[in-house]
Formats: sequence, C-alpha cells, structure tokens
Amino acid sequence: MTRSFLFMLLVIPFSCWAHNTHDQPSIINGILHPFTGWDHMFALLAIGWITFQHKGFLNSCAIPLTFILGLLFGATLGTNEIAPKGIEFGIATSLMVFGALIAFKVPTKNMWPLILGAGIFHGFAHGAEMPANSSALMYFSGFTVSSAILLSLGFKAHQHFSNSIAIQKIRKMVAGVLLFVGTLLLLGLT
Repeated sequence: MTRSFLFMLLVIPFSCWAHNTHDQPSIINGILHPFTGWDHMFALLAIGWITFQHKGFLNSCAIPLTFILGLLFGATLGTNEIAPKGIEFGIATSLMVFGALIAFKVPTKNMWPLILGAGIFHGFAHGAEMPANSSALMYFSGFTVSSAILLSLGFKAHQHFSNSIAIQKIRKMVAGVLLFVGTLLLLGLT
C-alpha cells in the first residue's frame, strides 16, 4: 500500500489542485492543503524520516509533535495576518535544513528549535492560505490530520528502507532531493 500511495503522489498533477478547493468544506480544504504544495509535503515526509532516524519513544513523539505545534501556532498567526516577511524564504530554507539533518544525522538535542521554527514558517503559509469562508477549527483539524499522515509516511519509508543494504545511499538521495527542492524554491524567490 505504501508503494502505491507514494507512486500516486508522484503522478497526480498537484498544480491542478493547488488553491482550487475554495468551494469545498473547511475540513476538506485543510486536508488537501499539505498535499497541494510540494514544499509542505516534502517537509512533512522529511520530519517523519528524521523521527525514525532518531528512534526512541521520546523522539518518536516529540519531534513530530514539535513540528505540528509549530504548524498550529504559525497557522493561527497566519489567519490573523500576523506573519513576518520572508515566509517563503523560511520554508525553502527549512527543506534545505531538513536535508542537512538527514545527511549528517544531526543529534536530536540540537534540532528542536529548527523543527519548531520550520513548523511555524510552514504554519504561517497554511493559515494565510485558509479560504475566507472557512472555519478555522475545521481547517486546522483537516491540515493536522493530513500532516500526521504525511509524517507517518515519512517514518514508514525510513523504517522500510532501514534494513536495506543501500540505506546509506537512500539516505543521501533523500537528503539530496530536499536540498535540491529547497534550492529550486530559493532560486524561484529571487
């Protein structure tokens, strides 16, 4: 099932969905939002990967919860139009940081502020893009659920590949993809 879902993510034309869900109920808007932007999707999959990379009960709960809390805080600020300039720069940079965290297996104790900050930047975008006629509670619930699904997929992907003899190559490839996408986003901002 995981392979089928990941393949589906690669072939669905997300650009056709992006910002085109305004007539849907608030919860549907929220659920679709993380799937309609590659930046959000890659960030959530990366956090799931990082979570498995730093196994242990505390890390398995705290890393994704830190990101989700950052998302919710940032989204709350974003819906109230309280957002700093450079949100897109922060989002693009977060992907590059996640790539570095994966590539160099940075110890967990050093990454909490980065994960929280990245969650806040991604949350600003979620909140700012909430359709005007949406219920914040329903919209936030929707994107929290889909964020948790993407985090789980990232975790499961790493878990699946962890026993492979090619895990080091796969880890470098995942890190490279994140660095590449982050760089492309940064180049698009200039």
